[in-house]
Amino acid sequence: MRHGLILATAFFTLFVSVPTLAGVKEGVVKWQGGDYRGAVVEWMPSAAKGDPDALFNMGQAYKLGRGVPLDKAKAEDFYRRAADKGHAPAQSNLGILLAQRGEKKEAAGLWQKAAAKRDARAQYMLGVLHFNGDTLPKNWPLAYAYMTQANNAGLPQAGRALATMTASLSPGDRASGSEMAQAMMTGDKLGASGKPVAPPRKLANPVAVDKPQAALQKPAPSPGRTTVSNAEIPQPRITASAPATNVAGGGWRIQLGAFSQEARAREAWTGLRRDYPGIVAGLEPVYAPSGSMIRLQAGSFANPGEANSICQRLRDTGRPCFAVHTN
Repeated sequence: MRHGLILATAFFTLFVSVPTLAGVKEGVVKWQGGDYRGAVVEWMPSAAKGDPDALFNMGQAYKLGRGVPLDKAKAEDFYRRAADKGHAPAQSNLGILLAQRGEKKEAAGLWQKAAAKRDARAQYMLGVLHFNGDTLPKNWPLAYAYMTQANNAGLPQAGRALATMTASLSPGDRASGSEMAQAMMTGDKLGASGKPVAPPRKLANPVAVDKPQAALQKPAPSPGRTTVSNAEIPQPRITASAPATNVAGGGWRIQLGAFSQEARAREAWTGLRRDYPGIVAGLEPVYAPSGSMIRLQAGSFANPGEANSICQRLRDTGRPCFAVHTN
């Protein structure tokens, strides 16, 4: 089985943070309307008072050169002040700035903090680091778990990276990763930190990767939404001596929980069919043993996109759900 390195592309959100103060909210509206200077004027007083959203938004303005001169040093200062107050998007963006100049250890620490708050970009970056063994220990199941979480949050880059991982990792690694992703979703701190796994085997024929394309800027979305720029994740390019591993279609399910007894898993499925017939109608339940637990899954789906579309509808109701590969 061949494993390809996933290359992290530096990307920044082009949104402005959901504010708590009236002036900051007014600044978001002006930013949305293209009045960047007016937005900055609204944010400056709140930033001076230490409001984390205003600090982050000022960092965005200086990073993008909108309403103020482009100044990465000032952007980093504002991001750091917001990050010190626990602002997850600021922690992610500050981590990217640091990684760009080689300070990956501090960047990884920031991404771990942001990922604990379910920041999708931080989860993506941690997935890349753990998959490649770059700065953080190589841990393929944990990488798969982080990437699954980022993909479930709708991050386009994560979907493509997850497809690469799915085609490369063993069924056992994917199963362990899925269990970790479930633990992250339910707040299991031990599982989210990554349970001990065997050291990954050495690769005789690593997979080359294409050079990353530059991040494409997107217009800022409406207030309250968090998006990322549409940066392309390089897909693996197989060398002549290392044939690609093909993943057959139709091998995806949604996972809805893990239970100590099959009877409880069946009860949960009965409840889902009763409460959400418009979402799960037509799906067949699967009670998959995994160690001492029974994983409740349903499907099947031709690709992760179809599975994630159903999961998103369930997550909108407050139910945990994520896509898993069955091979």
